[in-house]
Amino acid sequence: MRIPCLFLSMLALSVTIPLSAQQENLAPEHAARMAQSQKLFKSTVRHALTAHCLKCHGGEKVEGEFNLTSRKSFLLGGASGESVEIGKAEDSYLADMLYHRTEPAMPQNSGKLSDTLIVSILEWVNLGAAYDRPLVDADEPEDAWTRRRIDPAQKNYWAFQPLRMVKIRSDLHPAANNPIDHYIAASMNDQDLVFSPAADATTLIRRMYLDTIGMPPTQDELEVLRALPQDEVIPATIRAVLESPHYGERWARHWLDVARFAESHGFEHDYDRPFAFHYRDFVIKALNADLPYNEFTRWQLAGDEIAPDNPLAMMATGFLGAGVFPTQITANEVEPSRYDALDDMAATTGTAMLAMTIGCARCHDHKFDPIPTADYHRFTSTFTTAVRSNQQLILNQAEVDALQVQFDKEHQPYLDAIKKYEETTLRKAFEIWDTSNPEKDLPPWHTMKFFDVQSEKSSVITRQADDSFQVEPATVPNQDSYTFEFHTHLPNVQAVRIEAFADPTLKAGGPGLASNGNFQLTDIHIGAAPLTDANSLKDIVFSDAKATFNQNDGALHVRTVIDEDKGSGWAVDPQFGKDHAAILTLKEPLENSAGHRLRITVAFNGNTKHIMGRFRLSVSTDPNAPLLSNTISEEVALVLAKPAGERSAEETQAAIDWYRTSDNKWKELTAKAAEHMKEAPRLDGESVMIVSEGVKPIRHHTQGKDFFDEFYFLKRGDVNQKVGPASQGFLQVLMPEEDSIARWQQEPPKGATTSFRRTAMANWMVDTQNGAGQLLARVIVNRLWHHHFGRGIVSSTNDFGIQGQPPTHPALLDWLANQLIANNWSLKHIHSLILSSYTYQQTSEHHVQNAEKDPENAFYWRFSPRRLEAEAIRDSILQATNQLDQTMFGKGTLDESMRRRSIYFTVKRSKLVPMLQVFDVPEPLVSQGQRPTTTVAPQALLLLNNPHLRKCCEDRAMELLKLGLENPQLVDTLYQSSLSRPPQKRELVKAADFLQSQTVSYQQSGVTDAQAQATADLIQLLFCLNEFCYVY
Repeated sequence: MRIPCLFLSMLALSVTIPLSAQQENLAPEHAARMAQSQKLFKSTVRHALTAHCLKCHGGEKVEGEFNLTSRKSFLLGGASGESVEIGKAEDSYLADMLYHRTEPAMPQNSGKLSDTLIVSILEWVNLGAAYDRPLVDADEPEDAWTRRRIDPAQKNYWAFQPLRMVKIRSDLHPAANNPIDHYIAASMNDQDLVFSPAADATTLIRRMYLDTIGMPPTQDELEVLRALPQDEVIPATIRAVLESPHYGERWARHWLDVARFAESHGFEHDYDRPFAFHYRDFVIKALNADLPYNEFTRWQLAGDEIAPDNPLAMMATGFLGAGVFPTQITANEVEPSRYDALDDMAATTGTAMLAMTIGCARCHDHKFDPIPTADYHRFTSTFTTAVRSNQQLILNQAEVDALQVQFDKEHQPYLDAIKKYEETTLRKAFEIWDTSNPEKDLPPWHTMKFFDVQSEKSSVITRQADDSFQVEPATVPNQDSYTFEFHTHLPNVQAVRIEAFADPTLKAGGPGLASNGNFQLTDIHIGAAPLTDANSLKDIVFSDAKATFNQNDGALHVRTVIDEDKGSGWAVDPQFGKDHAAILTLKEPLENSAGHRLRITVAFNGNTKHIMGRFRLSVSTDPNAPLLSNTISEEVALVLAKPAGERSAEETQAAIDWYRTSDNKWKELTAKAAEHMKEAPRLDGESVMIVSEGVKPIRHHTQGKDFFDEFYFLKRGDVNQKVGPASQGFLQVLMPEEDSIARWQQEPPKGATTSFRRTAMANWMVDTQNGAGQLLARVIVNRLWHHHFGRGIVSSTNDFGIQGQPPTHPALLDWLANQLIANNWSLKHIHSLILSSYTYQQTSEHHVQNAEKDPENAFYWRFSPRRLEAEAIRDSILQATNQLDQTMFGKGTLDESMRRRSIYFTVKRSKLVPMLQVFDVPEPLVSQGQRPTTTVAPQALLLLNNPHLRKCCEDRAMELLKLGLENPQLVDTLYQSSLSRPPQKRELVKAADFLQSQTVSYQQSGVTDAQAQATADLIQLLFCLNEFCYVY
């Protein structure tokens, strides 16, 4: 790619130093000017020349005989004879090209540089065009760029400076509510502007509701607030909106734009991410709970490392995986695609958290900001082994723990009854049986000595007292397999049995975990070895299989468990709520007097969650033994072979524990306890898309690896030009002089599967003393200000760099950032400060004199009206028509007839919701700090013709007509619910006339519900008003 060159067409531009300046080169003022010039060069100009000009003028080539690598060659100029005189750079040909006043405009093939940067370049020339060192070191090794250091002077840019506490005058505002107003008053005083009057309470209530929760207040809410004393109305409104659960839904939408959130992969196939919605739910819950913003940030970067037992922290990592990613990857695309994915994580982290365009330094040093490409690579290496993964998480552990205490009290009597029976009657019954049956007829099925069980997909499986194994339903994935290690001491084994037990706590009584109680056993594999040579495992072949019941005689018959088709398997629909068993006969018996080691893998790779809830494995010497007969452990069988007097207390208790399973009274008592267990609080497990390390990645159609263990410096961002491994690091401009990141690193705990690199980044990101914490605070308070006022203190909300805009009120920005940090990073605290300020509470009325001096309202002399975004318009319609389904969280939908809040629409990149698109919803490809606002005809047409909005209006009309309201009361209700105010007298008359004429018109057309249709028309017309769609 050709890099635009600042001086490409200057050809021979020379810089002329006046003779007087040459003669006075020893004068103190000249030395001072040169020092200033060099300082400017180090902080700004060097970076600009390197990024835009060096490649063609001293780097890879020298065009037009113009070489700017050193001051000497720069001053020599080139062949054209054009010159710029020091002290008069603004009038030069250089200035004309930079300002695009002449052709060729510079830089070529790209947009004009910012005015701030152009002024810096011209000022540098005026001061003497001083260099601190050449732009190119001829002796520099090829990999020198991987160690490039920024100049400390580059940290002097405002965004990288420490937060300041500026003393501000408090006598300039006539009625200040808090310090915000004093900061605003100071700048207005400099511009000779006057504040607008305060808005009335009715206007402010509506403004705060629309602004903070994205919907107008209900009539009930209006009545409650209006009934308060006048001085309590606004404080009560602020509390109401910030405590509303709708607050999180509203502000989550803003953050999800920044996080480029979507629920599909993008690109041409755009496959769904069915479990990505949990990240959206995390954001809503975190904002409603006022999770400190520093923790909000840390969890999104490394929640799986910082708080792995907290499902919200795990869900938060979805931030890293929300970007686009191809799902069809050829062998040649594997490595570039992985580097693209890591770039997306790094670039979005930089933009969202720090408003720094870090991704622009992927192939070369950042053209404007002090971010060497070496910094980019070290920063990005943080995510080297991080991958998207669908994991089962327990989402309601805290709620279950709270309920479990009371349930345990209620369940204890059942356990006490069992214990009492076991210690008295049962023990006596066993002793009688034991004595009267010296030659015991023991069951033919034996459970084995158990050593270990492993779940392929990390579901929780535990061994029970009866030697069965219980799978925790809340943790179970859609498919899983379990591998057991057993020893059997039977000298001869000819059959294996698996029992699946009914369970009243499961759906349909089990025995499966599927939604209908079914299971699908797709395979059983056994590796066996004599205990005398336990490591020489050999695969076992089965000759036959039979079961208590088969769902059909085809792909769901038990014989499919032992065939070669791993997709078919044994199932039992509709025989639910009862025990089942299957016997697999070995083709060749296992014979060895010492016994055998058995490694048994039981696979459930069929339909969704078709996994046995509780099952038991046993072996027998007789393949014709009964399917549902009793079982005994090998250890208990040996105990019972001893005389009673030779048994230890532990052996006797083990024998009683086995005996009780055939005792009718004991089974009756345990059945009652099991029935009561149905009322126990249940853990709620769901699949959640997270980003972590050491987990199974979400697989795509790829011809290679999902990730690579090493991240490399790439020359020009090319995976074929690796320079060397890139160790983790952060941005020099936001770090102390030393390059060490040790202060932020943590040693991974024992057994950790992650690198804890992301934890180090998270710690650096929120460190307000040595890291990026102060910039982090500046960026987020600016985002809040932007959404409350329609424009940020820094208008380029996603770019605080040199190409962005400087703050209009830098002291106010720093004060807000300090307030955030000092108040435990509480975002609600900042909201409250803004909403409480006189600046926010001003009227939106126009002021001619102020408008002439400040037409853009940059100094906040009034509240600027602005249109609601797409989701807020739709949600406000649902609220105003009383049709809002307030169900929160969970899976979304693309069905436009849904009446939940718009944030619960599924965000599919290739299929955005049409209504939202019409009102400027952005494509979630990259971070969006602010949305465009257009005014086009399709918006009005949609409000008039959208069938889903029309249905809401009709449903509301029918509800109101059932109340039997007269027209004046009906109109008043509609205005209050839609516009948060009563109608004016003339509006009341016009609305009543409209209802009457529309009703007559519908009646004449033969419409049976003419009055309802007319009322729906009036409702719909109110929604088309600017007053409804705008925040005033």
